[in-house]
Amino acid sequence: MTGVQTCALPILRPTEILSQYFPEWQNAKIADLAGERDLNFKLTKTNDCAVLKIYQPGQHDWLMIQDRALHSLSDLAPHVPQPLHTQIIELAGGKHARLVSWVSGKAWADVENSSRDLSNLGKLLGSVDSRLRSIELSPTELTILQRPFIWNMLQAGNLSQHLHQIEDRKVREICMRILEDFREIHLPQLAQLEYQLIHNDGNDYNIMVGEEGVGLIDFGDIIFAPKIIGLATALAYLCLEQEDPIKHVLPLVRAYHLAHSLNQSELALLYPLIKVRLAMSVINAAIQSAATPNNDYLLISQAVIPKLLNQLESVNENLAHYRFRDACGYEANPHSREIRQYISTRARKADVVSPGYRGEKYIYLDWSVANTSIPRWSNDIADLMAEK
Repeated sequence: MTGVQTCALPILRPTEILSQYFPEWQNAKIADLAGERDLNFKLTKTNDCAVLKIYQPGQHDWLMIQDRALHSLSDLAPHVPQPLHTQIIELAGGKHARLVSWVSGKAWADVENSSRDLSNLGKLLGSVDSRLRSIELSPTELTILQRPFIWNMLQAGNLSQHLHQIEDRKVREICMRILEDFREIHLPQLAQLEYQLIHNDGNDYNIMVGEEGVGLIDFGDIIFAPKIIGLATALAYLCLEQEDPIKHVLPLVRAYHLAHSLNQSELALLYPLIKVRLAMSVINAAIQSAATPNNDYLLISQAVIPKLLNQLESVNENLAHYRFRDACGYEANPHSREIRQYISTRARKADVVSPGYRGEKYIYLDWSVANTSIPRWSNDIADLMAEK
């Protein structure tokens, strides 16, 4: 496990940090990278890149868990970043710095993607979660991972107090209903599932697509929660701007399941949790934008997320659930077996249809264009029935 190294720099200058702690990168070209909470810099030198990350005070223990997570994923490199530091650097003012490897490619949101890309991404996300599941966490680490955090879906109910900050009335009402259902229905169901360490931030700007395939970056939002929350988080963003959002992500769900099996209880929660993540995104963007109105990164997805929330209002929740089940090889309707047993054990199978039709009169109607005497009115059909 990495330790801590103190840096007495009075001012946070990336060049000075590199010179003192990463001299092999001191002549690298430095470029700013966008970020929600931290300072990020891309470092480029001949045939190699890395990311220097500088954090706000109070993050040390959280960063140690991130390093543990990344080390557990070393066999998935270069598709996930790896720590390049041996010790977390402690800067003046309680801030910290880390250096991690660069994951090449363009953001998923900025490129055209195929069903193969979705399958490859599903395999990667499942593989990441499968390895993170094996990490044993101490009571102290569990406490850190369960601290108040606006991107922890298990705490999404707390966001209700900020609904008033959503300007669009219809979107505000949708988010309110989603959070009410989450508190009353879905949160108790989540409590019955297995918990593990999860990435928790598979948005379309943290997924990279390049010559080496798909990659996953930014482990700064890791939490201890059921893995279905992590999958729902990724799907929420991958559903954006799709004519049929659920159909679009089915290859990913199928590939994830093959890499890290999803049980039926988890799949039952997948669709409603997608909506919870979208509601969280809208509310958190409103909160953060009000606090830091000049940070455009905070609004990066807000032009399309409210549109998706409105779009999902017309999606039948049962149908979405059945499609996810079918993608994972389960019978689409979880009650199919009971229905078949009911039908096969009834003495009179006609009783399935009410009222029964056996023994009733019937006629065949020729509706082809060649028939010039098609009955048009109920009286005409009644006359035909009378002749039966």
